[in-house]
Amino acid sequence: MRVLAALLATTLVTGPLAGQTSDDGLRPGRRHLSAYIAGSWTKQFGPAYSSIPTQPYGMLVGRTEYVLEANERFALSFYMEVMPAILVDGVPRYHYANLWVPPAGPTIRGKVWDDPGLVFGVGATPAGMQAYVRTSERVSLFMSTSGGAAWFTRDMPVPDARQLNFLVDLGGGIRVARKTGNAFVAGVKFHHMSNGNLGRQNPGIDGNLVYAGLSRPR
Repeated sequence: MRVLAALLATTLVTGPLAGQTSDDGLRPGRRHLSAYIAGSWTKQFGPAYSSIPTQPYGMLVGRTEYVLEANERFALSFYMEVMPAILVDGVPRYHYANLWVPPAGPTIRGKVWDDPGLVFGVGATPAGMQAYVRTSERVSLFMSTSGGAAWFTRDMPVPDARQLNFLVDLGGGIRVARKTGNAFVAGVKFHHMSNGNLGRQNPGIDGNLVYAGLSRPR
C-alpha cells in the first residue's frame, strides 16, 4: 500500500516534467514493435459477463503500436495485435452421432461431448487504444482497450458454440523504458471471449489476463 500511495502521489502531485528531454519512446509519430506472453488461471475478479469465469488459457502476442499524441505528462497510442498461438484448457472434445429425438424421432446428426482437453486458436485485434501517464522520465502507467476475433480448431468453449470467437479487453499496466527507447511492459486486463450469440450455445469465457513482454522502437 505504501508503494501504491507513493506512486499515486508522484503522478498527481508533481508538475509536468518541465525541461526534461525524455527519450522513453513515447513521442508523436514513433512506432514500436512488442512481443509478450499472457495467461489467465485464476477466478475472475469483479463482474463476469460469461458463465465460464475460471477457464485457464494462455497466448503469445505480437503488437505494432503508433504514438498518436504526446506531451510531457501524457501520451496516446493506437495498436494492432496478432496472436499466433492461443491455448485454452478444459474445452470438451466431441464426435458426431445420430441422435434420437423423443417421443417418436426423427434422428438428427449432432455432437456428443467427450473428455475435455486443450484447444488451439489464432487471433487478431485490429483496433486498440492505449493511454499513458508518465510518473518519471522512464516509467509510465497506462490503460488500454481493444477488440478483435479468434478462430479455434473446434467449437469453443463448448460443443454447439462456434469456432469463431470475438475478443474484448480492458486493463492497465506499467511501462519501464531504457534510454534506447526499448521498454519492459507488464499488465493485467479483463479479457472476454464469446461468439456473440452466433452459435447455438454462447457461454463465453472471462479471464484475468496477466502479461509481460518487451517493446522496441522501429
